[in-house]
Amino acid sequence: MEITLDKVKFKTAEEKPCKVTLSINVSPEIVKGRKEKVAQQFQKLAQLPGFRAGKAPLDLVRQNFSSKIATEALDEIFRDYVPQILKEKELVPIVTPTVDKVQFNGGDTLSFELIVERNPEYKVKDYKKIAVTKKTKKISDDDVTKELEELRERNSQLAPSTSEIAGKDHFVAIDYDGTVEGQSLKELKAENQLVNMASPQTIQGFAEGILGMKKGETKEVAVTFPKEYPSASVAGKPVVFKITLQDIKEKKMPALDDEFAKDFELASLEELKTKVRESLEKSLEKAQKVEFETQLMDHLVKENDIPLPESLVEMQLNSMLERAKQMMERQGLKSDIAGDKEKELREKYRPQAERQVKINYILSGIAKQENLLASDEEVSAERQKYKDKTPEHAAQIDNYFDEHGHHVQAQLTDEKVLKFLEENAKIKEVA
Repeated sequence: MEITLDKVKFKTAEEKPCKVTLSINVSPEIVKGRKEKVAQQFQKLAQLPGFRAGKAPLDLVRQNFSSKIATEALDEIFRDYVPQILKEKELVPIVTPTVDKVQFNGGDTLSFELIVERNPEYKVKDYKKIAVTKKTKKISDDDVTKELEELRERNSQLAPSTSEIAGKDHFVAIDYDGTVEGQSLKELKAENQLVNMASPQTIQGFAEGILGMKKGETKEVAVTFPKEYPSASVAGKPVVFKITLQDIKEKKMPALDDEFAKDFELASLEELKTKVRESLEKSLEKAQKVEFETQLMDHLVKENDIPLPESLVEMQLNSMLERAKQMMERQGLKSDIAGDKEKELREKYRPQAERQVKINYILSGIAKQENLLASDEEVSAERQKYKDKTPEHAAQIDNYFDEHGHHVQAQLTDEKVLKFLEENAKIKEVA
C-alpha cells in the first residue's frame, strides 16, 4: 500500500524480521521549494566578484553554488521527512537508518531507499524447568596448601647459587653473540641476559647447550631457528651462539610461617590460611555460578531461534575485537589488527557475538514476559547501597548513575531474570 505524506510517497519495498526497506519518492514541488530556500540562505552569505557580501543576484548565486545548494537541499529533505516517514510506518530503528540508491542529479526529481533495522518480534519459550547440574565441590585443606605453595612461589627471590655448574633448576645470567653464516647480527647479541633453565625456550637446543657450563666458561652452541620465527633474517636458519656464563642463581622460597603472613599485612600464618580459604571459596562460588548460568544460556540459545539485526552483531563483534586488542597491548604484543588478520578474527568471533546478542534478547524477553524489569526504585536503592558503602565517593557515584542509570537498570533486570531462571530450573546437584 502506498502512503502519501505531504507530497512524499513511500511504500515498503522489502520486509524482513529485522530489516525494512522503504521506497520513497519526493515530489518536484518539495525539491524546488527546498532548493529555493537554500539558495536564498546562500545569497545572504555569498561573496562574488563585483558584489558586496549578500548582495549578489539570486540567479548568479544559483549558478555559482548549484552543487552545494542541491546537496544542502537534499540533506534538509532527509532530516525533515525521514522521521515523519518512520513515525507513519511505526518503525523504531535500532541504529541510524541508511539512505541508499539515491536518484537525484541536482534537478527537481528525487527518489531513494531507506533501510531501517529494527528489533525482531519474538517470544521466549522453554525457559522454565531447565535441567541443569550444580557442582557441590568444597575447598579442602589440600587446596589451601596448594595455594599457599603458589604464594611462596610468587614471592620467591633469586639468590646466588652454591653450585658452579648450570643445572635445570637454575637461573643463569649469560652474554651471547649469535652469528648467521659467520655474520654477527645485532638482534642476536645481549649481555647479562637472565635465562630460566626450567622454562621452555623459543629456540630449541639453546638452554640445553648451557646445561653443564661452569661459571665464567665460554662455549659455542649451534641451533636452528623455527621457520615461523618473526624475524625473517634468522627464521629457519642455523645460528651459532657464542655464550659466556656470567652467574648462576637459584630460587629461594620464603618459609611458611608468621613472618611470611606479615608480608600480606596479616598477624599470623593461621590468619593467612583463613584468608586464602575465603578467597578460594569466593573464586569457586563465582566459577560455579558462571558454569551454572552457561548451562541455562546454552539451553535457551538452542531452544529459541531469534532473528538478529546485523548491526547489533557487528557492534558486539567490534567490541570483542577491541577487547582483544587491549589484551594484546597489556601483554606487550602488537595490536594493529588489519587486513586478512582482522577478517580471520571477525570470522572466529562472529559465533560468540551472535550468541551474546541472542542472549541479550532472551533475557530482555523473559523480563517483559514475567514482569521482571528493574524499577526506578530498585535503581535508586542500588545507588544508595554504593553510597553507604563508600560515602567518600558519593559525588562520583551520583555522576555515574546519572550518566549510566539505564545500564544499571539493565544489569539489575538481568540479575532478576537469572534468579528467576534458577528458581524455576530442575537442578541436580553432583559432587
